[in-house]
Amino acid sequence: MKRTYPVFRKSSNEEEKLVKETFDYFLDKESTNPLDNYHLWTKEGKIKEIYAIPEETNKLLQNMNKPIYSSGIPLGSIFQNKFQLEIEGAHLILPLTNKIIEIKTEQFLYGKPIFVENIENFETSFEEGDLLIIVGRNKLHYGIGISRISSKNIQDAKRNAILIKEFEKKPRDRGWYLRYGN
Repeated sequence: MKRTYPVFRKSSNEEEKLVKETFDYFLDKESTNPLDNYHLWTKEGKIKEIYAIPEETNKLLQNMNKPIYSSGIPLGSIFQNKFQLEIEGAHLILPLTNKIIEIKTEQFLYGKPIFVENIENFETSFEEGDLLIIVGRNKLHYGIGISRISSKNIQDAKRNAILIKEFEKKPRDRGWYLRYGN
């Protein structure tokens, strides 16, 4: 009989390494890794999704004899041997990093790009291609995005230049769940 449910299993050492490298990228040198208090599990379906599981839940899951569909905090997914941090994983890192950009509008929540003119503040320099956590004026976590302009070039960029492009197929902003469901 063909299995019709995804496999939910303890993550492999290779998968854990991919996730921890991404977390280390975001963390300040003095910060402890928030994953130290969790076990990583992988949900294998059409894509590999990585979840953080607390100790008590980990013990429970290991002793279950029925299929497990999901449990814990969804951190992100593995695509083409790279870990893709997503909304909840970024939220876990938020208090421990300075790779944050504060924006003036809520447009990112609606799947729109962030323009240079929408930047309110950023604490640290960043390069083109860096992953940044995006917050609103009240430090509310909106999501994450990849910078298309380095911080040193923002002053010279046009006001309508796109700093962060929207994502259609990956949950990178909190509004994604309303737009696409999951």
